[in-house]
Amino acid sequence: MNGNVKVGIVGYGNLGKAVEQLLSIGPDSEIVAIFSKRNVVSPLGTKVEKYGKIADYAGKIDIMLLCGGSYAEQENMTKELLQYYNTIDCFDTHAKMQDYSLAINQIAKENKKIALFGCGWDPGLFSVMRCLFDSVSQDQSHTFWGKGVSQGHTNALKQVDGVIDALQFTLPNKNILKKCKKDCCYAPKNVKDKHSRLCYIVKDKNSSAKAITKAICEMPNYFEGYKTKVKFVSQTRLDKLKGDVSHRGQVFNHFSMLGKNFQMEFRLDLEGNALFTAQIMHTCINAFFALKQNKKYGAYSMLDIPPKYYYSQQDAVIKLL
Repeated sequence: MNGNVKVGIVGYGNLGKAVEQLLSIGPDSEIVAIFSKRNVVSPLGTKVEKYGKIADYAGKIDIMLLCGGSYAEQENMTKELLQYYNTIDCFDTHAKMQDYSLAINQIAKENKKIALFGCGWDPGLFSVMRCLFDSVSQDQSHTFWGKGVSQGHTNALKQVDGVIDALQFTLPNKNILKKCKKDCCYAPKNVKDKHSRLCYIVKDKNSSAKAITKAICEMPNYFEGYKTKVKFVSQTRLDKLKGDVSHRGQVFNHFSMLGKNFQMEFRLDLEGNALFTAQIMHTCINAFFALKQNKKYGAYSMLDIPPKYYYSQQDAVIKLL
């Protein structure tokens, strides 16, 4: 990383707090301010500003780490902030990724900025592994998530009218997982059958449980088409469930060639989902500086960046060979 990078954090939910904690213990970064649309206070004493003042910091921040939710705000927020700042986000709506990348790439180039997008573990690390595995095997890899809490899906639940608080667990279909591992050619007819969604909801007392359940199950890109169970619980019960911040996932590709079988697998077992995502975003700051040095303005996914750019000591990267 090039010296003491000046960072802004946009959004102060679980991910924003994790990014703050991580950067606060590192010697190579300075958090200039946290920007939030809510009234928040940092227990670490970091300066907090209202989101409406964010343009006032243009020229004072090297890069903004965007920690808002993909469902409701990330797309427009990135487009707005690229007028003033370089950005890193972990936008995770797979179905919108192509349109999102094209839109922010144009804005970034027009403003001579760099936007790193989808910088989490999926999309992100898993995207890179799928590309490598599929290139080697010439067959499509399988991806399974869970069991674990999905930050993006939880955020989406909170946007539903009548929902006060929520938590969503992603659960892999064990039978399909077993079939995919056993038979390299097996693929479920509906890819959404590979997972189910378990939603815990605290609702407003005047809201209809039936209407909330319907809105959740029909939500495109998140719950529509998935086997989804919605459970209404008390805030006390939900707070206890929030103690589990773990998540898991795997990408694997089993294939046959000339009568021989081959297996490639990449697994994650995370005790802290948000903290691990924050670490990936932090790692991408190294890549940002490598791109900036070469004036490579535009939008980049983790797939678009040479792996050595992520390494903090690029002069020593040859030792990794």
